Amino acid sequence: FMDINTGERWVDSEVSSIDTAILVAGALTAGEYFKSMNPNIETKAKQIYANINWNSFIDTTPGGHYGQLYKQWMPDGPGHNNGHWDYNDESLLLYLLAIGSPVPQYAISPDYYYSVVRELGSYGTDGKPVIQSWFGSLFAHQYANAFFDFRDRHDRRNINWWQNGVDATIANRQFCLD
Repeated sequence: FMDINTGERWVDSEVSSIDTAILVAGALTAGEYFKSMNPNIETKAKQIYANINWNSFIDTTPGGHYGQLYKQWMPDGPGHNNGHWDYNDESLLLYLLAIGSPVPQYAISPDYYYSVVRELGSYGTDGKPVIQSWFGSLFAHQYANAFFDFRDRHDRRNINWWQNGVDATIANRQFCLD
């Protein structure tokens, strides 16, 4: 987070990996939309994306969280803290942008995407299993869909994130009705 008047770091805030991804996704979307009116917007958005070293957020410590993205980094210590990103739709956005970095040495390995903890759960009469977020919020199943079209796409584990979001939305609706 930055001071709007000076551009300096605001107080002692962290560098948030997810807020960085949201900024990049929004900037790239704006760049694409406004490029016919002002090509500099697209150029600036791509420059922001190209300047992020996504590898700086990866936990390379051998053990349980190897390959997972840290939630934040504190520039003046203690460094990385506040845990790692397990599945939610925001983290899906984060991993895809990090994998697809236009600067090869800043891109993370696609294998890290598979290090994310994915917990199955279900709710409702149909009992369809969904990969659920650890905090249960509905937006966690819809966020990345605003930027990526996952329809009819499956990852190496045959997960269809579009259908997972649909099924989670239906389960959430049933939960609210109940």
